Amino acid sequence: MDNVSTDLQTILCRDERRRGMLADPDLTGDTLLLAFALDEVLEIRCEQGKKHLGRMWIREVTILAYGPNSLAAQRSWVKRTIADDVPRYEPQRGPGRATCVAPMIRRDGPCGHSATVRFFDIVDPETGTSRWVGLCRRHRDQERLSDARRAAWVANGKPTPPANTGGVLRRHLSDVLDWNSVYRWACPERPPMEGGRAPTPRRPRLWLVREEPFDNA
Repeated sequence: MDNVSTDLQTILCRDERRRGMLADPDLTGDTLLLAFALDEVLEIRCEQGKKHLGRMWIREVTILAYGPNSLAAQRSWVKRTIADDVPRYEPQRGPGRATCVAPMIRRDGPCGHSATVRFFDIVDPETGTSRWVGLCRRHRDQERLSDARRAAWVANGKPTPPANTGGVLRRHLSDVLDWNSVYRWACPERPPMEGGRAPTPRRPRLWLVREEPFDNA
């Protein structure tokens, strides 16, 4: 009876995890495919009485996701997908095409003309918070203000804000792999940070309630 209850609990936990993956707006495309393949390989190993993925997990995941052909290419797919998910801080990006952010004197708001130069601007030299900005040809002189903030940031020891990107695989599969080691393998030049992208709230589900008329007959 204990074995039955343990198996049922394992199935319920697995199903709950997979429902969470499908409901996460941040887990899409190749990252979602890799997450499901990892979870399925882990399930197969559990059925074999093994608790860990083992050394051949990359090969097993690629075969499960794409079949046995072109394993070298699919290994690159695994590495690239994990590298894209490394927890890191990225400067804020504006929507759409790059426009000039220089403030106007005779009216409120930014210039708005097409930018001829783009760079990331240190917003707060104390924390390192930054954003991608653009300037048009007329307002290129505004770049000197950014240079001053960057110099203050360097003088402060180049502080880095908390991670705001990546870490979605680790969020859902924290107990499956040593993610710090896996992230370093996938992207040695970018050490993984703690945390990652804050979960995007799920879209609310709307239900249509139809009221049936009473049958007075």
